Amino acid sequence: MSMRKEINEVIISSDIYRSNCSDDEPGVTYVWNIATGNPLTCYKRDDGTRARALGVLKTEFLIGAVHNRAQIVLWPLSNNKSSEHVPTRMEMPDRISSLAVSPDGAYCVAGVAEKIYVWCVSTGQLLNVIQRHYQKIVCIKFADNLTFVTGGEDNLVMVWSMTDILTIPSIPGTKKSKIEPLHFWNEHTLPVTDIYVGAGGIRARAVSSSLDQTCKFWDLATGRLLCSLKFSEGLLSVTMNMAENRLYAGGTSGKIYVMDLSQGSAKKTAKDYEGMKETNPENKSKLYLLGHQKRVTCLSVSASGQYLVSGSDDNNVKVWDTSTGQCLRTLVHKGSVTNAFILPCPPSLLVSHKTNGRQQPPTFAKDFQEENTRNVDSVLLSPTLGLLETDHICGGLSSSSPSSCYPFQSEVFATVFAGDFNLQFYPDGSPGVDKEESFREKTEIIARLQKEINQIKDANNKLFSFSVERVLK
Repeated sequence: MSMRKEINEVIISSDIYRSNCSDDEPGVTYVWNIATGNPLTCYKRDDGTRARALGVLKTEFLIGAVHNRAQIVLWPLSNNKSSEHVPTRMEMPDRISSLAVSPDGAYCVAGVAEKIYVWCVSTGQLLNVIQRHYQKIVCIKFADNLTFVTGGEDNLVMVWSMTDILTIPSIPGTKKSKIEPLHFWNEHTLPVTDIYVGAGGIRARAVSSSLDQTCKFWDLATGRLLCSLKFSEGLLSVTMNMAENRLYAGGTSGKIYVMDLSQGSAKKTAKDYEGMKETNPENKSKLYLLGHQKRVTCLSVSASGQYLVSGSDDNNVKVWDTSTGQCLRTLVHKGSVTNAFILPCPPSLLVSHKTNGRQQPPTFAKDFQEENTRNVDSVLLSPTLGLLETDHICGGLSSSSPSSCYPFQSEVFATVFAGDFNLQFYPDGSPGVDKEESFREKTEIIARLQKEINQIKDANNKLFSFSVERVLK
């Protein structure tokens, strides 16, 4: 119990193998105690983990994309010796350029070149493949369980709804209209390098950084550009504290720019940063932190706002005190740092235990053809389209009544599929139908689902109006 009190947050950082290094060392992913800087465990990989392609899956597994191979690797999170960590490798159709997992661990989204691949974690089913970017996708961030943001080397930032992805799947052999993003932002003039999404889900603010020397603030609800901050060099990383009143941006020169958004004017440029410590120590609204010798590739702030973690191509991860701007400690890697972020300490890291008994997520399907060769379960969704449970609904309803796990009467709404609509809709043993009739049935089901969604919205509006009237009386 004492260890649990001591370790509240950890740092997870990774590097990549460099062939010109004197030591023939593999890329390594470390888990550090943020308070002491001591490594808790490490995971070795031949090529290392790609930038912005490392995450935590349900607090039990580390998931990452291999730097120079078309693979996703899964490690069990534990404080066992590195030699005891046996990774699970999943072959992909091409190299992963970015990766993210939804906060509830239900979905995994990866950028494969300019395409977006979406999987259901509990089944490994490939839900959809979206091609809307024109160049490589370099960062993916979730706003909530059903909304995520992508940024690419095509200078574009897009916001996506998981609801659209689940209800408008790819249908091979048909001219199905492409899934469109909720918002399409093309204000950047050079490649997007990083994205930060604040708290609030679809009503949150997002910040994108770019090599065009700007950070742009966006409103996810309306899609409006709120403001644009101009800096004196290209930016590679961006983050904010939990209160969202302080911005941190990592530059190509190794500087970490700090902007206090509660002071100053957003119209000022980052030239005001230069020499600020020397010329005007009292002005703390804009300054920068010096310590890295090369470009700053990743930034993360602790939940309390006390610590800032930065990773750089100079092979170092630094922990900063945000109140004083002092570097508290340096965590040394043997290669360029590709990922560094802070998260609450997973319980599995506090005590040693065997990982063989854990339920391992299934291997992700590389394409729809591979997916259809499996006995894939469908996914039962809640009224908000959040993942509830998996069941063999496509082969007939579960043994328990749908009303016991879903509050509405319609059995149609309870059989929304998080997957390919080519899966069988009818109970086992039912006669087959031709393609035209099958497509017509699917269209009718979608229309009925939309009708019931509208009914739910009307009921919610009436409930809201009634509640307001009662409160104001």
